Amino acid sequence: MQSVNLLHDLAMIMVAAGAAALVCHYLHLPKVVGYIAAGGFIGPHTPGWRLISDQTLISALADLGVVFLLFSLGLEFNLRRLRRVGVQAVVIGVVDVCFLIWCGYAFGRALGWPPLPSLFLGAILSDSSTTVLAKLLAELGWSRARFAGVLFGATLVEDVLAIAMIAVLTGLARGGVDPAAIGSQFGILWVFLVVVVLSGVLFVPRLLSLVVRTDAGELLLLVVLALCFGVSLLAVRLGFSVALGAFVIGAVTAESRISRRIEALIAPLRLMFGAVFFVAIGLMVNPAELVANAGLILALVPLLMLAKASACTLAATAMGSGGHDAFRIGIGMAQVCEFALIIGALGQSLGVAAPGLLPTAVGVCVVSTLVNPLLMRRCEALQAGVRRLVPAPLRRLLAFYTHWLEHAAQHATGGAVRRVVFRCVWIVLVNLACISGAYLLAAYLSRQWDLARLPVLRYWPGGNAAVYWLLATLVSLPFLLATAMKLRALGMILAELSLPFWGRFRPGAALRTLVAGGFYFCGLAGVLLFAFALSATFLTSWAVFWQHVVIVAVVVVVGWQRLLRLYGRAQIALREHLSRELPAPAPGSFATTVSALLDADMLVLTVASGSPLAGQSLREAQLRTRFGVTVVNVERKGQVMTNPEPGLQVQTGDHLLFVGSPEALRQAAAALGSGGLEQAAALGPR
Repeated sequence: MQSVNLLHDLAMIMVAAGAAALVCHYLHLPKVVGYIAAGGFIGPHTPGWRLISDQTLISALADLGVVFLLFSLGLEFNLRRLRRVGVQAVVIGVVDVCFLIWCGYAFGRALGWPPLPSLFLGAILSDSSTTVLAKLLAELGWSRARFAGVLFGATLVEDVLAIAMIAVLTGLARGGVDPAAIGSQFGILWVFLVVVVLSGVLFVPRLLSLVVRTDAGELLLLVVLALCFGVSLLAVRLGFSVALGAFVIGAVTAESRISRRIEALIAPLRLMFGAVFFVAIGLMVNPAELVANAGLILALVPLLMLAKASACTLAATAMGSGGHDAFRIGIGMAQVCEFALIIGALGQSLGVAAPGLLPTAVGVCVVSTLVNPLLMRRCEALQAGVRRLVPAPLRRLLAFYTHWLEHAAQHATGGAVRRVVFRCVWIVLVNLACISGAYLLAAYLSRQWDLARLPVLRYWPGGNAAVYWLLATLVSLPFLLATAMKLRALGMILAELSLPFWGRFRPGAALRTLVAGGFYFCGLAGVLLFAFALSATFLTSWAVFWQHVVIVAVVVVVGWQRLLRLYGRAQIALREHLSRELPAPAPGSFATTVSALLDADMLVLTVASGSPLAGQSLREAQLRTRFGVTVVNVERKGQVMTNPEPGLQVQTGDHLLFVGSPEALRQAAAALGSGGLEQAAALGPR
């Protein structure tokens, strides 16, 4: 009976979602609005019928929608893309998020809401929708405008901050508002991000490259789903949301060379479960509550749009954008969508949302998504009106400030010492996160598996906890040694900066050595105390502790050079991977290639076993001479070769894309099809 109910509910949801998507397509409305309306139409709050039998089960399916939505966003995110975002986009995104969280929090407190629901309201208002913005800029033809890159970068930064907010809000909802709990949650979040990203970047692309060599799309999809749900489960176990894990592993997977193929495999699941998620939001909202909270919604929408437009415009102006570009950036950011609904649903599921928070989030999302395109289309007139309100002296001052920033940026020279210090501090923080991750993982595994039961370790002193402590410490040794070296370098730099002149004399040299040694000693003592604090859950007695310390000391003395070489190789591999530019994204299927050839007739043929073309080169096949067609693409095992060389040998399973006249393509299809080629697609002129 349960399976019948699930099939019935899914059928109702997909029918409603399909109808809503069709209506929104012809009315040129965002499909998200249609999905939410469809959920309200078939939901339990609509009088006259009950089309959904088990809303709890649908909510569970909606969680899958969150996983696929955030995983797909991570695939588009790409770690190197964040590095190219630029300081301007980072500042705009951070200012916007911080200001809107404060506005939402203050608004909620003014309504008499408790602190945590007010914080959820601020988070709902903070993140601008990348999807809505991308579609709007494409429709207006502004995707390649100068300000569009900054605008996309700012929304990307906000998406990352929204993921962090979801993780922190989940922890706060489960542990209460406590400064110590907040600090601990941020620490665990930092450890989780560093460990997953570093280990993922080093191993996931290699794993996927091995899998793709099997030429089995099913196996690749299963491996990707295993990674996605595995890391999402790990995030939930640590007290965060599934969205965090899905987003992080998506960003890591994007570092693979086959990320476009993975994106194509995931796309149907994302579209289906994404629609289920938004329809489920509509199912949870009572239309009567929307009407009851209409006043709150109508008050929040102007606050949202005015606060976002003002904060982003001022931040863009402060970072050097001209008045025209800064105003468009501000208007483009004045909307919310996906993350507002995710955070609203999260607050309701955790039982910490104020009454009417989710309907308010839905209303603000729908209204801002509908109003923002109108504002963007009238951006010129709005800017002219605002410009008339700004006094002329202030306009001249802003123009002078923008010109001065551009001049300063052209003549700025970076400080080499500052970059070295920043890099050393960053590496130390990453190493500490990896050390924390090793001990946290050991603590978790010690509760799951008792290694002391193994015959080899049955009489190990200290039992199961001591075994895991030793393993965690040995894993952490490369990071501890590398941290010690970085602390030593930082101490020498600090001594050089603090005593640049006196260091030339003998007393000054001694003083500089004292400063460098003191910093090194204090920093190393702090790191060891940090590791000791992490070891507190493992220590059974001081005798066992010192026995294991002796083992660790012997390992360090004997193999410290090998440990440093191991760390160095991993660091070099990571640096080379992040510095290497990925090749231009090749289309994962011929559909993308076809869309680029707008004025051609095309035919896609798949080479079957026994084909006369199999084993021949394109030069030997003489396709242009015999039929008047040209092979423009060859797809082999997921890799697309554009403009293949004449000497390329055709293999069984290759997909050949022919371009030519309709008559030539028909002749080629008739001759080659009967010769053992399976026609995969025939496409007329576009």
